[in-house]
Amino acid sequence: MTIETNRTFLRVGFSAPHDQDELVGRLDHPAFLGAEDDGDRLTIWLDPTKLGPSDVGAWLRHRLGVPIAELEIEDVSTTDWLEQWRASLEPITIAGVVTIMPSTTEAAQAHTDIVIALEPKMAFGTGHHATTQLCIELLLETVAPGQQWTDLGTGSGLLAIVAAKLGAAQVVALDSDPDAIAEARENISANNCDDTIEVRLADVTVDELPRSDGIVANLHSEHLLQLGQRMAAALSPGGVAIVSGILTSQSKQVEAELTRCGLSLLAKRERGEWVALHFSKR
Repeated sequence: MTIETNRTFLRVGFSAPHDQDELVGRLDHPAFLGAEDDGDRLTIWLDPTKLGPSDVGAWLRHRLGVPIAELEIEDVSTTDWLEQWRASLEPITIAGVVTIMPSTTEAAQAHTDIVIALEPKMAFGTGHHATTQLCIELLLETVAPGQQWTDLGTGSGLLAIVAAKLGAAQVVALDSDPDAIAEARENISANNCDDTIEVRLADVTVDELPRSDGIVANLHSEHLLQLGQRMAAALSPGGVAIVSGILTSQSKQVEAELTRCGLSLLAKRERGEWVALHFSKR
């Protein structure tokens, strides 16, 4: 993917009297690119082509539902964005099996069975967020050779790559963001998974989902609540769904809805304020 060098992003900083993870979980918008917890302040990154600077304050107050103070908004160039993002990322090992590292890191530094190199750009999914780690841990326990998997909201393509590396025969990676699609394809190619993973531009809440033995969906709870029936219909008998992006305060609602749609809870994992749920199709 080629990112325009003259493109700018918005860096938005503010203070709010609330749990930072829960606040980030409420920021569901196509413009939202990521967040940094700076202690007393939260810094988020936005795409100004999808949310203008004059609308940011009202959007934050509406989505967060708490008072915010010391709001600062500044333009940041593409070069600055990428340099800061890359500088903040270190190789990470998950469950002693998977190492995820920036593509600029020497692979010799990894000592695990699976090594995945990512080019850190704009899409979500570098392995550092708790929800991504929880999904990977459950994939490690679940994916069997020869299975068909679907990654809903693939972002960087990381979870699709993990499924492919674990032996899935085919993985369909779906996302509604053209930038994420381009980035996912680049990462998939760099990790030699082109023959296994098919990337498609799709709105997973509307478009038909492919038939699968397994689905992984690291999405906001609002989207998961919309997807229960669609995931259940797409899963083969006995198929499994791994879902995350769920705050602890939202997990009971998501569990109840997916159970109502015909899925049975197999496991629940928590890390900090975040939850992952593992279901099977009844």
